[in-house]
Amino acid sequence: MLLTRLFLRHIFPTCRQTHASADMLRAYRLELEITSERKRRFLHQHFGAARFIYNWALRELREKGFDFFKQGKGGIGERILYYWREVRDRVAPWHREINALTFNGAVLDLGRDLKRHAPGKLKGRRRNRHSSAHFYGVRLQHIGRRSIKLPGSKAGEFRGGVCLKVKKGTGQLYEDIQRGYIRTIKRVTVSEKAGRYFASVLCEVEDPEALPGTGVVCGLDVGISSI
Repeated sequence: MLLTRLFLRHIFPTCRQTHASADMLRAYRLELEITSERKRRFLHQHFGAARFIYNWALRELREKGFDFFKQGKGGIGERILYYWREVRDRVAPWHREINALTFNGAVLDLGRDLKRHAPGKLKGRRRNRHSSAHFYGVRLQHIGRRSIKLPGSKAGEFRGGVCLKVKKGTGQLYEDIQRGYIRTIKRVTVSEKAGRYFASVLCEVEDPEALPGTGVVCGLDVGISSI
Protein backbone atom coordinates (compact mmCIF):
# COMPACT_ATOMS: atom_id res chain seq x y z
CA MET A 1 0.00 0.00 0.00
CA LEU A 2 2.77 2.44 0.92
CA LEU A 3 4.69 1.55 -2.23
CA THR A 4 1.61 2.25 -4.36
CA ARG A 5 1.18 5.69 -2.78
CA LEU A 6 4.80 6.61 -3.35
CA PHE A 7 4.59 5.41 -6.94
CA LEU A 8 1.49 7.49 -7.69
CA ARG A 9 2.94 10.61 -6.03
CA HIS A 10 6.00 10.18 -8.22
CA ILE A 11 4.22 9.80 -11.58
CA PHE A 12 1.32 12.29 -11.21
CA PRO A 13 3.46 15.47 -11.63
CA THR A 14 5.02 14.00 -14.76
CA CYS A 15 1.61 13.17 -16.22
CA ARG A 16 0.37 16.76 -15.70
CA GLN A 17 3.41 18.24 -17.44
CA THR A 18 3.11 15.92 -20.43
CA HIS A 19 -0.61 16.59 -20.76
CA ALA A 20 -0.15 20.37 -20.68
CA SER A 21 2.43 20.37 -23.47
CA ALA A 22 0.61 18.03 -25.85
CA ASP A 23 -1.75 19.15 -28.62
CA MET A 24 -5.29 17.90 -28.20
CA LEU A 25 -7.22 16.63 -31.21
CA ARG A 26 -10.90 15.91 -31.48
CA ALA A 27 -12.87 14.48 -34.41
CA TYR A 28 -16.47 15.33 -35.25
CA ARG A 29 -18.38 12.93 -37.51
CA LEU A 30 -21.19 14.38 -39.59
CA GLU A 31 -23.48 12.87 -42.19
CA LEU A 32 -23.70 14.81 -45.43
CA GLU A 33 -26.73 15.24 -47.67
CA ILE A 34 -25.53 15.13 -51.27
CA THR A 35 -28.39 15.81 -53.67
CA SER A 36 -26.48 17.45 -56.53
CA GLU A 37 -25.00 15.15 -59.16
CA ARG A 38 -22.22 17.69 -59.76
CA LYS A 39 -21.15 17.60 -56.13
CA ARG A 40 -21.40 13.82 -56.02
CA ARG A 41 -19.15 13.65 -59.07
CA PHE A 42 -16.68 16.07 -57.43
CA LEU A 43 -16.38 13.83 -54.38
CA HIS A 44 -15.99 10.62 -56.34
CA GLN A 45 -13.30 12.19 -58.52
CA HIS A 46 -11.33 12.89 -55.34
CA PHE A 47 -12.01 9.38 -54.00
CA GLY A 48 -10.64 7.94 -57.23
CA ALA A 49 -7.62 10.25 -57.22
CA ALA A 50 -6.76 9.24 -53.64
CA ARG A 51 -6.93 5.55 -54.61
CA PHE A 52 -4.89 6.18 -57.75
CA ILE A 53 -1.94 7.89 -56.08
CA TYR A 54 -1.89 5.46 -53.15
CA ASN A 55 -1.69 2.49 -55.52
CA TRP A 56 0.76 4.28 -57.84
CA ALA A 57 3.09 5.19 -54.98
CA LEU A 58 2.94 1.66 -53.56
CA ARG A 59 3.74 0.18 -56.97
CA GLU A 60 6.66 2.60 -57.49
CA LEU A 61 8.04 1.72 -54.08
CA ARG A 62 7.86 -2.02 -54.76
CA GLU A 63 9.57 -1.64 -58.13
CA LYS A 64 12.24 0.92 -57.23
CA GLY A 65 12.82 0.28 -53.54
CA PHE A 66 13.31 2.69 -50.64
CA ASP A 67 16.78 3.76 -51.78
CA PHE A 68 15.35 5.32 -54.96
CA PHE A 69 13.45 7.95 -52.94
CA LYS A 70 16.40 9.79 -51.44
CA GLN A 71 15.52 13.37 -52.39
CA GLY A 72 13.42 15.52 -50.12
CA LYS A 73 13.15 15.70 -46.36
CA GLY A 74 11.08 13.78 -43.84
CA GLY A 75 9.78 10.24 -43.96
CA ILE A 76 9.14 8.00 -46.93
CA GLY A 77 5.75 9.62 -47.58
CA GLU A 78 7.27 13.09 -47.92
CA ARG A 79 10.04 11.76 -50.19
CA ILE A 80 7.53 10.03 -52.47
CA LEU A 81 5.64 13.32 -52.73
CA TYR A 82 8.86 15.03 -53.84
CA TYR A 83 9.14 12.52 -56.69
CA TRP A 84 5.41 12.78 -57.47
CA ARG A 85 5.69 16.52 -58.10
CA GLU A 86 8.37 15.85 -60.71
CA VAL A 87 6.39 13.26 -62.68
CA ARG A 88 2.73 14.15 -62.07
CA ASP A 89 2.26 15.96 -65.39
CA ARG A 90 3.26 12.78 -67.21
CA VAL A 91 1.71 10.22 -64.86
CA ALA A 92 -1.61 12.02 -64.27
CA PRO A 93 -2.18 14.90 -66.74
CA TRP A 94 -5.59 15.45 -65.14
CA HIS A 95 -4.15 16.17 -61.67
CA ARG A 96 -5.09 19.88 -61.76
CA GLU A 97 -8.76 18.90 -61.65
CA ILE A 98 -8.14 17.49 -58.15
CA ASN A 99 -7.21 19.43 -55.03
CA ALA A 100 -3.44 19.01 -54.73
CA LEU A 101 -3.53 18.35 -51.00
CA THR A 102 -5.81 15.36 -51.53
CA PHE A 103 -2.90 13.65 -53.30
CA ASN A 104 -0.62 14.61 -50.43
CA GLY A 105 -2.97 13.15 -47.84
CA ALA A 106 -3.22 9.77 -49.59
CA VAL A 107 0.58 9.45 -49.91
CA LEU A 108 1.06 10.37 -46.25
CA ASP A 109 -1.48 7.64 -45.42
CA LEU A 110 0.79 5.23 -47.27
CA GLY A 111 3.78 6.52 -45.31
CA ARG A 112 1.99 5.74 -42.04
CA ASP A 113 0.99 2.29 -43.29
CA LEU A 114 4.62 1.56 -44.16
CA LYS A 115 5.61 2.10 -40.55
CA ARG A 116 3.57 -0.98 -39.63
CA HIS A 117 3.88 -3.16 -42.73
CA ALA A 118 6.41 -3.94 -45.44
CA PRO A 119 5.47 -2.85 -49.00
CA GLY A 120 4.92 -6.48 -50.01
CA LYS A 121 2.37 -6.96 -47.23
CA LEU A 122 0.27 -3.94 -48.15
CA LYS A 123 -2.70 -4.25 -50.47
CA GLY A 124 -3.73 -1.55 -52.86
CA ARG A 125 -6.89 0.45 -52.40
CA ARG A 126 -9.92 -0.88 -54.23
CA ARG A 127 -12.97 1.00 -55.38
CA ASN A 128 -15.49 -1.14 -53.55
CA ARG A 129 -13.64 -0.81 -50.22
CA HIS A 130 -11.90 2.58 -50.21
CA SER A 131 -14.03 5.60 -51.03
CA SER A 132 -12.58 8.48 -49.05
CA ALA A 133 -10.40 11.55 -49.51
CA HIS A 134 -8.71 14.09 -47.26
CA PHE A 135 -9.30 17.84 -47.68
CA TYR A 136 -6.96 20.35 -46.09
CA GLY A 137 -7.20 24.12 -45.77
CA VAL A 138 -10.72 24.20 -44.33
CA ARG A 139 -11.04 27.25 -42.08
CA LEU A 140 -13.28 27.82 -39.10
CA GLN A 141 -15.44 30.26 -41.07
CA HIS A 142 -16.13 27.51 -43.62
CA ILE A 143 -18.25 25.67 -41.04
CA GLY A 144 -21.86 26.88 -40.99
CA ARG A 145 -24.81 25.70 -39.01
CA ARG A 146 -25.90 23.32 -41.76
CA SER A 147 -23.00 23.19 -44.22
CA ILE A 148 -19.27 22.69 -44.73
CA LYS A 149 -17.24 24.34 -47.49
CA LEU A 150 -14.41 22.27 -48.94
CA PRO A 151 -11.56 23.74 -51.02
CA GLY A 152 -11.75 23.26 -54.77
CA SER A 153 -9.04 22.64 -57.37
CA LYS A 154 -7.11 24.74 -59.87
CA ALA A 155 -8.86 23.48 -62.99
CA GLY A 156 -11.88 21.60 -61.72
CA GLU A 157 -15.56 22.44 -61.82
CA PHE A 158 -15.52 23.91 -58.30
CA ARG A 159 -12.46 26.17 -58.37
CA GLY A 160 -13.76 28.38 -55.59
CA GLY A 161 -14.68 25.47 -53.35
CA VAL A 162 -17.79 23.37 -52.88
CA CYS A 163 -20.41 23.80 -50.17
CA LEU A 164 -21.87 20.54 -48.82
CA LYS A 165 -25.05 20.34 -46.78
CA VAL A 166 -24.90 18.54 -43.44
CA LYS A 167 -27.96 16.34 -42.94
CA LYS A 168 -28.70 17.18 -39.30
CA GLY A 169 -26.61 20.31 -38.96
CA THR A 170 -23.10 20.74 -37.63
CA GLY A 171 -24.36 20.80 -34.05
CA GLN A 172 -21.62 20.48 -31.46
CA LEU A 173 -18.90 21.35 -33.98
CA TYR A 174 -20.48 24.73 -34.76
CA GLU A 175 -21.11 25.44 -31.08
CA ASP A 176 -17.49 24.65 -30.13
CA ILE A 177 -16.25 26.99 -32.88
CA GLN A 178 -18.49 29.81 -31.69
CA ARG A 179 -17.30 29.57 -28.10
CA GLY A 180 -13.63 29.48 -29.14
CA TYR A 181 -12.97 25.92 -28.07
CA ILE A 182 -11.52 24.92 -31.47
CA ARG A 183 -8.19 26.43 -32.54
CA THR A 184 -7.87 25.12 -36.08
CA ILE A 185 -9.24 22.45 -38.40
CA LYS A 186 -6.48 20.00 -39.28
CA ARG A 187 -8.34 18.22 -42.07
CA VAL A 188 -11.73 17.01 -43.26
CA THR A 189 -12.04 13.41 -44.46
CA VAL A 190 -15.07 12.74 -46.64
CA SER A 191 -16.12 9.14 -47.19
CA GLU A 192 -18.94 7.19 -48.81
CA LYS A 193 -20.41 3.90 -47.66
CA ALA A 194 -23.51 2.21 -49.01
CA GLY A 195 -24.67 5.42 -50.67
CA ARG A 196 -24.27 7.54 -47.53
CA TYR A 197 -21.68 10.30 -47.24
CA PHE A 198 -19.87 11.31 -44.08
CA ALA A 199 -17.38 14.00 -43.09
CA SER A 200 -14.91 13.49 -40.26
CA VAL A 201 -13.62 16.88 -39.12
CA LEU A 202 -10.34 16.62 -37.21
CA CYS A 203 -9.75 19.70 -35.05
CA GLU A 204 -7.10 21.00 -32.72
CA VAL A 205 -8.89 22.08 -29.57
CA GLU A 206 -8.00 24.13 -26.53
CA ASP A 207 -6.20 22.20 -23.84
CA PRO A 208 -8.36 22.32 -20.71
CA GLU A 209 -6.67 24.03 -17.79
CA ALA A 210 -5.18 21.69 -15.22
CA LEU A 211 -6.86 21.77 -11.83
CA PRO A 212 -4.73 23.16 -8.97
CA GLY A 213 -3.10 20.64 -6.69
CA THR A 214 -4.76 19.99 -3.34
CA GLY A 215 -1.81 18.40 -1.57
CA VAL A 216 -3.97 15.42 -0.62
CA VAL A 217 -2.47 11.99 -1.20
CA CYS A 218 -4.64 9.46 -2.98
CA GLY A 219 -3.87 5.78 -2.52
CA LEU A 220 -5.05 2.98 -4.80
CA ASP A 221 -4.65 -0.60 -3.68
CA VAL A 222 -4.24 -2.26 -7.08
CA GLY A 223 -1.30 -4.56 -6.43
CA ILE A 224 2.15 -4.61 -7.94
CA SER A 225 1.10 -6.84 -10.89
CA SER A 226 -1.55 -4.28 -11.96
CA ILE A 227 0.97 -1.44 -12.00
